[in-house]
Amino acid sequence: MSEAPSILLLADPTVVERLADAMSSAEVAAQADPIEALETLSQRPYDTVLVALPQPDLPNLIRAIRRLQPDCRVFGLCTPVGEYEMRMSRTDPRTLMEDYFIIPPTGREWREILGPSRPAGPSPALSARQISELIEATGSTDELCEKVAALVEAICRCEVRWGRTDRRAGVQQLCRVESTPPRVLWAVEPAMLDDDQTRWLADLRSQLPSLSVAAGRTDTLTRLAMTDHLTGVHNRRYFLREAAKRLQIAAEKLVPATLMVYDIDNFKRYNDTYGHATGDEILREIARLMVQTTRRHDLVARIGGDEFAVLFCDFGPPRKPGSQPPRTAYELATRFRAAVLSHEFRALGPGAAGTLTISGGLATFPWNGNTIESLLLRADEALLTAKAKGKNNIYLIGEARQG
Repeated sequence: MSEAPSILLLADPTVVERLADAMSSAEVAAQADPIEALETLSQRPYDTVLVALPQPDLPNLIRAIRRLQPDCRVFGLCTPVGEYEMRMSRTDPRTLMEDYFIIPPTGREWREILGPSRPAGPSPALSARQISELIEATGSTDELCEKVAALVEAICRCEVRWGRTDRRAGVQQLCRVESTPPRVLWAVEPAMLDDDQTRWLADLRSQLPSLSVAAGRTDTLTRLAMTDHLTGVHNRRYFLREAAKRLQIAAEKLVPATLMVYDIDNFKRYNDTYGHATGDEILREIARLMVQTTRRHDLVARIGGDEFAVLFCDFGPPRKPGSQPPRTAYELATRFRAAVLSHEFRALGPGAAGTLTISGGLATFPWNGNTIESLLLRADEALLTAKAKGKNNIYLIGEARQG
């Protein structure tokens, strides 16, 4: 009696249940998570792998499967809706799938799936654990680069460093990650690699293009998730999360931080008079002015409507004696108010400088609040005070100053 074929099915539980009867003659293991599936593949051989999970980078996943088990056959399974994406992956030379089928496969298609395994091929240079770690590190390009550098240092036994160019005379280039700009991994000192290390490094290089694409895609999604779509500064959700982290650092380092909340005076009037397209352009210019006025480490965000927030923190080393002290948050805020007052807003036409103003309120950590939520409440109160004083004003809690 012939041995039952072994199948690893990458699918969610509903698909596994739907296909169970058709695979009753096979020995089947199912995984819903790609990383766990690769771990399973590293533990024992399989005749066939069926991939029925929608994947943002299917070619990369299947290449990883091939590296782990070059002798197994790989088929894709998809719904009619997902056929286009599967067909595009099937034509990608990196994918190396035998074929793909619509769920549920026909009797003839099942016979092909349950057929004999592929002839033996070369064994992989990258280990199962290393491939899993690399795929897991595609959460960002920075994370991928950190993992690649750690693996190269461990395998090639040399100190490495990432750079931004591949044109450095006399320095040994080991690999590169395609990003904007590309990142090149250099050996700090020339590395004498043996055959196994050279083969391992070549295998890593062959994996990096698709890994870079996956990490870059995640970078883009992360950037979109933290950015206000209209102005390009941070959005409210990211601001609250990041501000909370920075306040925690400020508490640990025993340094103050100041939150400024500001909005455009009489903004509704500009919307009503000039239209919402002009209002949007005003918001974009206001955001650009704030970014230009503040320091690189200040946190700028649009938190709703025409309301913006800035968290001023200083976590740098102590100043040297006699050096110029940094601007205070109040000085930066009044400088921004003056910049808005003198700015020629293109959307309002020539001669409009001085007609548009902002008002802002400032609250200081930890004296006016020890959380970002409490600071926002106090800064909003200060903003209302600034408005009550006649607008075009910056008010710092506890000080009756006017810009």
